[in-house]
Amino acid sequence: MTTIYDSCHPRPDVLTGDLREDMFAAKLKAVMDGVADPVYQDPAKFWGNTFPTEGLKVLLKEVMGRLSGSKPTNT
Repeated sequence: MTTIYDSCHPRPDVLTGDLREDMFAAKLKAVMDGVADPVYQDPAKFWGNTFPTEGLKVLLKEVMGRLSGSKPTNT
C-alpha cells in the first residue's frame, strides 16, 4: 500500500519556504490596485491553488447572483 508520503508531494513554493502565511488572506484593495501577490493577480494561478469548499461555492453563487441582478440562493 502506498503511503501518503509517497503519493503526496508539496508544491515547490512550500518546499523552498516561499509560501508566506500572510499570502493566505487576499487583500481585495491590493488586488484592485494591481499590487497584490502574483497568485491573486492571475486567475488561473489563483484557482489552481484554491480548493473550492462548500462555503466558497455558496459565496460565489451569492456574489454572481447579486451582480447579475438575480436572487442569490442559499444552497
